[in-house]
Amino acid sequence: MDLNYPKDIKIKEEKLSDFNHLISIIENSENIKDRIESLQELAKVGEANERYYNLLENLLISDSNHKIRYLAANSLKELFLNKSFIPMKWSFKHESSVKCLIAITNTLGAINNSKSRKFLWNELQNVSIKKYREHIDTLLEKRKLDGYSGPKLAELLNNCHVIRFLENKFGKLRYSLKLGKVIRLDLSNANSHVFNYKILKLPDFIGVLKDLTKLDLRFNRIKSIPNSIKNLTSIKYLDLSYNKIKKLPTDINSLQLLEYLNLKSNKIMSLPQGIKDLSNLKTLNLRSNNLASIPNNLDELENLEELILRGNNLDKLPLSFVGSHLRILELGLNNFKIIPNSLRNLKDLKILGLEGNQIHYIPQWIGKLDSLEILRLHNNHVHKLPSSIGNLNKLEKLTLWNNNLKLLPDSFKKLTNLKNLNLNWNNLERVPKNLPQNLEILSLWGNKIHKIPKSIEKLTKLKILDLNFNKDLDLSKDTINLEKNGLIIYK
Repeated sequence: MDLNYPKDIKIKEEKLSDFNHLISIIENSENIKDRIESLQELAKVGEANERYYNLLENLLISDSNHKIRYLAANSLKELFLNKSFIPMKWSFKHESSVKCLIAITNTLGAINNSKSRKFLWNELQNVSIKKYREHIDTLLEKRKLDGYSGPKLAELLNNCHVIRFLENKFGKLRYSLKLGKVIRLDLSNANSHVFNYKILKLPDFIGVLKDLTKLDLRFNRIKSIPNSIKNLTSIKYLDLSYNKIKKLPTDINSLQLLEYLNLKSNKIMSLPQGIKDLSNLKTLNLRSNNLASIPNNLDELENLEELILRGNNLDKLPLSFVGSHLRILELGLNNFKIIPNSLRNLKDLKILGLEGNQIHYIPQWIGKLDSLEILRLHNNHVHKLPSSIGNLNKLEKLTLWNNNLKLLPDSFKKLTNLKNLNLNWNNLERVPKNLPQNLEILSLWGNKIHKIPKSIEKLTKLKILDLNFNKDLDLSKDTINLEKNGLIIYK
């Protein structure tokens, strides 16, 4: 005798009761949230019986809510794939929601029999977008129906669904195709031709474009990035600058091929730890955001060459900041009072921007950054330069305007590659004598200089000398000779 029999019967009765209750809510409730939750729960407890199939088929074909239709399409795919061709075919022709249409197309692809493949093939041949159709026609001529699986045909159609949706909303698009799939898409400064609205939200189904290598979304009003962006695993170039994004999705580390990420002029307050996993990233632009700190693992970005953090709220950096191969680092317009010690090992650095901070002191180790070509220190409170600055023998441009300098160290003349020197608005009382020989542009306006020394003649490559706003400047006859020799003097 089976002593568990009554218990088994009870469990079955409870399941049936739950099943009936959920179906009743789905069919009769006017509360969309309750219907969606019930349909999701039904997918967990329901059995693949005829009643369940009929419910899903009816919801897919006739329900007015696109979220309900989407869930029905996915449940049919999971539980009734072999019976789904006819309702999916009908819905494909009548569905208005792109998200639902993508789910339906995926189901037709998954069925993957001769009927479903033939249907998808015919739909591809009837694509209404001229540019897309011409590309598809060429592609299909080279490879006949037998050469395509159902999922492959579905993938081609889904790319088309996304482009059609975007063109209907924003007019003619700039995009490139390869083998039937979108590889480059430019939605920068996109305007709806109906309401002239810029993109407010990036649709979830953007993740369908898995072969996308370049996506440009500059100058819109996007506030958040959908998690589906993790599916763009081929992307190398992503520009989201000039939007209203506050945070990045944690799954951004899925974009393993990403080389260029531009997030300039958003509202980002922090970076996810997973950003360290973008191992191919070369350029990261976070200019003009709201960052008060950055993760201490950016040094794991071994290929990072350009990091732009200008215009944030940073006052310190982690000890292990970035990899030693960094070429460009922009830290201007932050709240630094001292130059972070973590920069001292950036031996390959060519451009360093520290302008617009509250820096009083330049450390001696600055001379170790002997690959520097451009150094920006203007708009700080610097009153003295270290002697080691003369070790920067590759330096070509140095901006020091609006500081408190009274003189330059003797080692300054060792900067033999320096061509452009800006010392505007300091406290210089004379033109420094220890200027490097190859200087071409020298800006000294807004100081306290009284005269031009004869030693300026030794700067034979000097082309421009700017002495505006030195109110007590006394110009001698030698000045006329300098001008005759081709030197442009602003005074």
